[in-house]
Amino acid sequence: MLKIYPEEFKNTSMTQIAIYLDALGWSPRYLADILEVNERGVWRWMNGQNDTPERILSWLKLLADFHKAHPLPDGWVSEKP
Repeated sequence: MLKIYPEEFKNTSMTQIAIYLDALGWSPRYLADILEVNERGVWRWMNGQNDTPERILSWLKLLADFHKAHPLPDGWVSEKP
C-alpha cells in the first residue's frame, strides 16, 4: 500500500493534513472526533481554507512517520475477501 508524504510529493495539490490523514488511513470525521472539534473545521484545514495548527500537523506527521516506519508484518494476509 503506497502512502504519500509531503516531502515526497512537493508538487501535489493536497494539503499536508490531507496527506497525513491518507497515510494513517484516517477520515476527516475520525480526526474531528479525536480532537473533539467540528468536522467542518477539519475539512477547511484539508482544503486550505484555514491553516492547520502547527501542533496538529506536527502530531500527525509523527504518527504518519511511525506508521510508515512500522508497516504491517511481512507475510500478513488480510481475512477480507
